[in-house]
Amino acid sequence: MDIKINGITEEIMSVALEQALAGRMHILNIMQTAISTPKTEISAFAPRIITFKIKQDKIKDVIVRAEQLLRVN
Repeated sequence: MDIKINGITEEIMSVALEQALAGRMHILNIMQTAISTPKTEISAFAPRIITFKIKQDKIKDVIVRAEQLLRVN
């Protein structure tokens, strides 16, 4: 490990990293008990992913239209 600060020994860094790991695991366990199962409903404010297909002969029209919109704004 590359330590730039004088006085921070490998042993001190090892102890600090072990404590950090224990802290993260403790927090994750608390989160797991609070949120053990996913919600059945999705919030109205949650982002959505929409997919659709474009015919190959229309792809050019979509790209040109998008370029025009970007230039105007």
